[in-house]
Amino acid sequence: MLRLVADQGQSYRGADIWDVMLSLGMEWGDMDIFHAHHHGQGGYDELFSVHTGTEPGFFWLSTLAEDRFADLIFSMDGVRTVQPQTVFEAIWKSAEYARARLGGTLVNEQGLPAMPEDYLHQIQEMEDRLSEFGFKAGEDVVAFLF
Repeated sequence: MLRLVADQGQSYRGADIWDVMLSLGMEWGDMDIFHAHHHGQGGYDELFSVHTGTEPGFFWLSTLAEDRFADLIFSMDGVRTVQPQTVFEAIWKSAEYARARLGGTLVNEQGLPAMPEDYLHQIQEMEDRLSEFGFKAGEDVVAFLF
């Protein structure tokens, strides 16, 4: 989870979030949040999603333009992702773009400044643990293990 937090005393306008998400090629949809998809020969894959910690945790399309949000949360399911490091790099670039457009600070789950190398290290550890048991991230069977 990578979180973009608005500056103290500030919030993000829903209309601005909508514009940023569409600029990133993301689609609003399932669970009333935004999703980045890959459309390829292998099918249609969800790469990562963006939701919010602001109640109710998602984006009502009917009120999004006037709603305000304290944060955006970029997330993926690492064990179910075929190339989790590559997808994380896309998340990082997307979050950086959103930060450049909206302002704020990128933080980790503990609220500390986010560093991409920390996430890539965690992803590598997860891939190594799966490998110890003969699995690869993104394999169908892994989805049933977690």
